[in-house]
Amino acid sequence: MRLFRILRGIIGTAVTWSAAWVTLSSLPLAVAGLFGVAMPARGLLAMMLLNRLLSGALNGLAFASIVAIAGRRKTFAQLRLPWIAICGALGGIALPLVVQLVFGLGIPLRFLAYALGTDALFGATLATVSLSVARRAPDAPRLDQPAGAALDAGTA
Repeated sequence: MRLFRILRGIIGTAVTWSAAWVTLSSLPLAVAGLFGVAMPARGLLAMMLLNRLLSGALNGLAFASIVAIAGRRKTFAQLRLPWIAICGALGGIALPLVVQLVFGLGIPLRFLAYALGTDALFGATLATVSLSVARRAPDAPRLDQPAGAALDAGTA
């Protein structure tokens, strides 16, 4: 039961991060389009958006896994924003860093630094926003309580 709850949270984070990653990555293109800059061909644009969608999902998966392992005994109220931001930055750079280290694509250092920097910034931002939203959600019943105990506690 607990494992399914953790997996649901990890998958939900991956889906949310993929949508946010595409949105954040599209902003520069949207701004350029407002100023009349020519847009890439549709096929290239679709590939770029698919790349960012998958990158966001994998980075969200990495972030949620880091938090699930390192913060497993903490509630949302006990998690600190700086720690979550660091976890988000680590989750954000996980994919480009692993791809570069494993495949050695020969990406020039300035491009790799730009990708790591923007992905770390996206990750830290999304992580802090995710924690802020999660803190506002109503508390879920604890798994070690009987099913009716949470309801009885609210009426007493």
